[in-house]
Amino acid sequence: MHVALAITGAPLAARSEDLISVLDDAGHRITAVSTEASRAWTRIDDRWLPSGRIRPDVLIVVPATFNTLNKWAAGLNDTVVLGLLNDTLGLGMPILAVPMIADRLAAHPVWPITLARLTGAGVDLLDPTTGCCTTSPKPIASGTGEQIAARFQPAWIQHWLRSTER
Repeated sequence: MHVALAITGAPLAARSEDLISVLDDAGHRITAVSTEASRAWTRIDDRWLPSGRIRPDVLIVVPATFNTLNKWAAGLNDTVVLGLLNDTLGLGMPILAVPMIADRLAAHPVWPITLARLTGAGVDLLDPTTGCCTTSPKPIASGTGEQIAARFQPAWIQHWLRSTER
């Protein structure tokens, strides 16, 4: 299975190499794209970077930031990552987003609208604190991002992937 991994700028991006390793070990073909903001936490090995048009079987956005999710829900297409997200949303393939949203941003009035729009379009959301799929992931208390990232289990993503193969 060809898995596209979109990585945005939040502490959970520091676990992207672990996630890629789990996916690679499971035999998936991986393409990774990242936002400029994610590079503070990770560096993607060149072998995972795209070489041309990306046509995956499944898309995973981890971490998914407030900025990226709101732009995606609005259909904005101003980065390579958003281009991939918007393109795949229209194809009906399995999509998983792992929101990592600060509690102060989750209180913004647009946040429930963004979640409803994306889940209504078929995007699954995985709570980064529990590994469970949900329509309302828990916000992250300010200052706890590194702890949440340390406890995150890449196997949660693999479990979701297996559920899409049925």
